[in-house]
Amino acid sequence: MKHQHESTHGQKPFKVNEAFLHRVEAEMRAYWSGLKDANERLHIAQEMAVNMNLGTTAVDQFAEAKKAINQLSEILSDFAEADSLLNEEIRSHLLALGYDLTEYDKVPYYRNPFFNRNWDMHALTANNTLTDLVVVLKQAEVRFLGEYVKTHSNETEAIERLETAKVELHEMAVSAGYAD
Repeated sequence: MKHQHESTHGQKPFKVNEAFLHRVEAEMRAYWSGLKDANERLHIAQEMAVNMNLGTTAVDQFAEAKKAINQLSEILSDFAEADSLLNEEIRSHLLALGYDLTEYDKVPYYRNPFFNRNWDMHALTANNTLTDLVVVLKQAEVRFLGEYVKTHSNETEAIERLETAKVELHEMAVSAGYAD
């Protein structure tokens, strides 16, 4: 059975259906053009529309995603800092109002709901989820670029980005870990 299959299919050279590729390419150009129009002109709340930045190349989309991850990381850090300051802000406010803090200060930190508020979420959950997102995005980048350079072998920037992304993903494979 194997021999029959190989004799029938084994000698057929791989051929790309160019007509199909041209049709898909034309359909995708029309799709992206329509999407740009929808985002820029037809959005139901134009003043609140998310800028989809549709002029960015597929290769550059990963840089855009990394930028968004960095912004998210900064926001999470700001939340963590705000929560870590909460106890002192409450103390300062109570002092400003003239309260005696003797009893407040007797409460051990582990029973004080304002001391290191949401610490586990900030130190563990958010950071671990962000780590997952970074690793998954890097895997997608390597997979995409690997496929992309197959049909764009003359784009040295994409090839260089692939090589860099592969090294970065390898580093993640041996060093990325969860906070515990």
